[in-house]
Amino acid sequence: MCVSILLVVFGLFALIKGEFSLTRTRKVQGSIGRGLGVFMLIGAVLPFIFEDYGSVAAWVVLIITCLVGIFTAVDK
Repeated sequence: MCVSILLVVFGLFALIKGEFSLTRTRKVQGSIGRGLGVFMLIGAVLPFIFEDYGSVAAWVVLIITCLVGIFTAVDK
């Protein structure tokens, strides 16, 4: 449940602002940042749709988001 809350908060922030901060100096900006925001919001809904494996799916979404963010981030 906590993962879903994190995904909603960070997903809305990334979707509205258009950037997703990984560290103080590395950010994902533009359409990739907004795409990650949408992806995180979809991942936050998964535990409510799939009751048995929803929390696992939310963790997978979080891990995929972090990996995509690491590989597409640019220095500030």
